[in-house]
This record gives sequence, C-alpha cells and structure tokens, in this order.
Amino acid sequence: MDSVLYIQIQLEKMTTDTLKEPELIKKINPWIILGLLLILYFFIIIKTPNVLTGDELFYYDQAQNIRGGTLSYFDNTQPFGFPLLIAGLGTDNIMLLRLFNAAIFIIGLYFLYKITAHLSNKSAGLLALLIAGLAKFSVQTSTLLLTEPLFVLTTFAATWYFIKTLDDNHTKNYLFLGFWLILAIQTKITNLVLPIAFALYILAYTPKKFTFKFITTLTISLASLIPYLILTQGKFLVEKIALENTEILPDPLFFIVSTIFYFTIPFIILILFTAFFYKLESKERILTTLALTYLVLLFVSKTILFPRHLFPFFLFVLPLISISIIKQKERLRIIGLIIVSLFLIINIVTLPQLPEFDDNNYFFNVPSNCIQLKNFEIQTGENITLPYFAQPTKTLYKYTTTFFSDIPLDVISLNYADDFVAQLTLDRTDYVQGLLSGTSYSSKNFYFNNKVSPGYHTLSISIINSINIGGLGQVLLCEDKTKSLDLN
Repeated sequence: MDSVLYIQIQLEKMTTDTLKEPELIKKINPWIILGLLLILYFFIIIKTPNVLTGDELFYYDQAQNIRGGTLSYFDNTQPFGFPLLIAGLGTDNIMLLRLFNAAIFIIGLYFLYKITAHLSNKSAGLLALLIAGLAKFSVQTSTLLLTEPLFVLTTFAATWYFIKTLDDNHTKNYLFLGFWLILAIQTKITNLVLPIAFALYILAYTPKKFTFKFITTLTISLASLIPYLILTQGKFLVEKIALENTEILPDPLFFIVSTIFYFTIPFIILILFTAFFYKLESKERILTTLALTYLVLLFVSKTILFPRHLFPFFLFVLPLISISIIKQKERLRIIGLIIVSLFLIINIVTLPQLPEFDDNNYFFNVPSNCIQLKNFEIQTGENITLPYFAQPTKTLYKYTTTFFSDIPLDVISLNYADDFVAQLTLDRTDYVQGLLSGTSYSSKNFYFNNKVSPGYHTLSISIINSINIGGLGQVLLCEDKTKSLDLN
C-alpha cells in the first residue's frame, strides 16, 4: 500500500512540475499581446489597396443595399449578421471597415485565450493566442472584409459560455450562451455545428446537464434562423447540402497536399503531436467534438472544398495543441515549442506579403487609362447598375449597353462575371461566342484584335449563372493591357 501511495504522490508531483508556470508568464497581460497584434493588423490594412477582393464585394454590396433599405442576394449567401454589422457602422470607407473587422477578430482571440487558459493554464492560453494571432491564414482573413473574424468571435464566445453553463447552472450563463449562439448562426450557416456539437457533447459525456434550460437555449438559437429561411426559402442551405452539387475537388490527394502547405507543415506536425501524446480531459473533449462534427458536416455537405474551409477545424484544435505542449514532460514540451517556433517564423516571414488578393477584384479607383461601365440593360428589360448579383441560378442573362470612349481601347476586363461568359460582342465583333470562358473565381480579360478607336460603341455580354450567387460585378475597358489593373 505504501508503494502505491508513493507512486501516486510522485505522479502528482510530476504533473505539478510539468504545469508549473514561470512568474514572468503570470505577469503578462493577454491584452498587451492582443494590442500588439491589432497594431500589426493595422499596418497591413493601411497598405492594402482600395480594392475589394474575393467575397468582400458581396458583403460590401449587401451592406450598401441594407443601408438603402433592401435585403439583397441573401438567398445565395450567408445570413444577415455580417452585412448588417458593417451596414450599421455607417461608413463606406474600406480601410475603416477592415480595421473594425480586425478589432472583432482580436476580441474573438481573447475568448480563445480564456477557453484555453480555463482548461489548462495561462501559459497554454498565451501560446494559443500567439499561434492564432500570427498564423498567416488568420491574419489574411482578419485584415479583409470577410466573415471569419465575426465567426471567431461568436464561435468562441458561445463555446466559452457553454463551458460556463457546465460549471454553473446559473440562468445568466444560458442567456449569454443563447445570445452568442444566435449571433454565430446569423454569421455563417456552418455555425449550425455549434448547437449540434454542444448537444452531442452533453449527451455523450454529461447527460445530466441536458436540462430544460439547455434545450430551451438551443431551440431559441435555432429558431433565430427561421426569418432567414423564410426570406430565402432555404435556397442557400439546400445548395450547401444538395446532392446535385457534386463539384467536390476532383483530386483528394491534391486537396490534402494543398491544405498542408496552406496551414504550413509545422502546424500539421503539431496536430499529429497532439493526437499522439495528448490524453484528453473531460471538458477538453468539447473541442474535439466541435472539430470532428465540423469535419463530418463539411464533407457530407457535398460542396466545393478549398483549404480555407478547414480554417474552423484548425481553430477548434488549436487550444488542444497548446494545452498538449504545456502538459508534456520537459523534453517533449521543448520539442513542441520548437515546432511552434518554426510555425511562427514561417508565418512571420510571409506577413509582409499580405494581403494576398484573389483573381477576382473590384476596383474603386479606376486607372486613368480605363473607363468603367456601370449601367446595363438586361434581357428582362430592366435597367441595372453594377455590381449586380441577382441573376437567378441556372439562367443565361444578356447585359447590353452603349457607351462613349475618348481613348483607344485594347482590353476589356470583366470582374465577378459569375459563373461563365458565354458571349461577348463589341459592336459587331464577337470575342466569345457560344463557348464557356473562364471561371467564377477569376476575372476575365479579353484582348481586342485591333485597337478600338474612340467614339460610341455597343457592348453585349452574356453570363451563365450555373449555381449560387450570379451576375456581373464590374466592367472595365482599358488602353494599356499590361499595367492598367496593377494592384501595387
């Protein structure tokens, strides 16, 4: 009996030594790190061109329309949360909107820190903060006008208050949980993973916590999606899980390799490190439940997959990685910290390259050697102003206009021509006729056979919208076909 007691005492002592925190760590205020991260994001944002890239245009245009009193395109995009938020700021300034978005991300990182520190200690929390805050994929999304920052805030705030309900059955914790769940679900459809994962966790590990308060909180949060589903007739949600949407990346091996390099090899090693050496405690299983539930829903959804779609998964496992490293014996902990250091070095070195722009960009400052066409007539007889993304799914629309140019023209650039250009005619010359040109993920540039002389011209563009949001974002005609749309 004495030998068993001695072994137990030694094991407890070893655990205590492993988790013992230096005095310096105890004195660090996480808001100092968060403030420095916000300053870093600020410098990235102020050097970002006055150009919208990728999905930024959709959210920006929705916000502009909301301020004008209309709800647009929501049957093909995420729920109301993010566009409503940026519309409520009352400014069109892209830099200010991006700065606000970065601040939202910083607050979300604070909740990530709180969760990690609560489950382990301050060292693990600060480690998670550094990894999440300096990761290239985090910085890229948090310095642009994308939904990821609001996703991070609402997701980890909801998870924090879910953990609080497990500790304390007080009604206020359920009220906060419901509030953040509603905001999360209104931010991204994928946040439906939260109530599902929370319910699965309680049923699997703490069934006694499956109380009336918890059921009511989940029910109300899910019911908050009803107005969006009624307005859109559930179109976007159905398209996310529709069986006919089988355009999954055709090469799984390429997807895996591109994902590894997107998140960097050291980060993948950290996940393997955690999986091999880490024994989960009870409450920490909420994070694995979130991660695995998200993966299952992602791959079952039959949607197009890109490495960035795994961003939530990596955030869910990040606290586990940090806790795992801190909990290890000294040698393993040093190995883990070395891998973290490599990850941070790789990401810090690449930060000067940010922001990275997609191939689809919307230019606010039109170059002097270009003209922009905004007013078109579509085949329904309606006069529309670009950007226009109300073209129904599985339709072909013809956009026509007559314009005057006082400069000779070499090239026409179509931005956000979703999904395909089926026909393009300038005056009587066809540059695309009966062929699908380009993809919805990149701008389409068409070079004229001969320089187009100044004067009046008629332009006709036919766009096929095969699925989801569709239409035409921006039409630019330029004299210089090499430097006209330079982002630098």
